[in-house]
Amino acid sequence: MESVREVPVQAGTMTPLVTLIVSQPGMAGRLIAQHRDDGTGRCTACQLGAQAGRSRWPCSIYAAAAAAEEVRADGAEAR
Repeated sequence: MESVREVPVQAGTMTPLVTLIVSQPGMAGRLIAQHRDDGTGRCTACQLGAQAGRSRWPCSIYAAAAAAEEVRADGAEAR
């Protein structure tokens, strides 16, 4: 089972990236599915370069997608 560390984007933060993800239906789910923990604490999708390996997980893309899902959920609850 995968453990989830604290996401580096604060809840409720509407960065331009979060705004873009919110505006595209299904994008948050697709990004979250792609940017997973590989079991060693690294992102399966974010490569740092040929010799450097992969970014630590949760990466900034995962964090923005998770924040976008929270924004969408908050908007759905407000309706």
